[in-house]
Amino acid sequence: MPSELMMAVQAQDFQQAAILLKKNKSARDGINDQEIISQDLKLTVLLTAAYTSNTKMLTLLLTYKADVSIVDDKGNTPLHISASKGRLTEVKELLRKNAQVNVVNNDQMTPYNLAMVHGYMNVVNELSEPVNGIVVGADSEVTVTHGIVLA
Repeated sequence: MPSELMMAVQAQDFQQAAILLKKNKSARDGINDQEIISQDLKLTVLLTAAYTSNTKMLTLLLTYKADVSIVDDKGNTPLHISASKGRLTEVKELLRKNAQVNVVNNDQMTPYNLAMVHGYMNVVNELSEPVNGIVVGADSEVTVTHGIVLA
C-alpha cells in the first residue's frame, strides 16, 4: 500500500504533501523509497511528480532533499522524464539541484536525446548550456562531476 505522501503526490494534493513533509518525520525519511504503484511498477514520490508533470510538487520534494539521481525501472531519472515531456521549468529546477545531464537510460538515451526526439527545442537548448566552456548535453560520452568535465 502506498504511503500517505505517495497518495498525496498521486492525487496532486500539494497542501497535504507539504503538511506531511513538514510534520511527519517518517514521510521525510521515506522520501526516496521506491513504492509499489501497480503490479509491475515501482516509483519514488519524485519520479511520480515528474511523470504527472507537477512542477510545484516536484519543487516541494526537492526542497526536502528528494534524490534527483533516482531511476525508474526503465533507467529514467526525473530529468529524463521532464525533458521528454518538454517541462522546461522542471528541467531547470532539476539542474539547479545538480541532476546529471548525461545519464543514459535503458534505451541509451540521455535527457538531451529525449528532448530532441520529442522536439522540445527550449529544453534541448537548456540542456546544451556550456559547462566550463564545453557543451555537454549533446554528447553522452561527456560527464560532468563536481564542475569538472570528463570526456
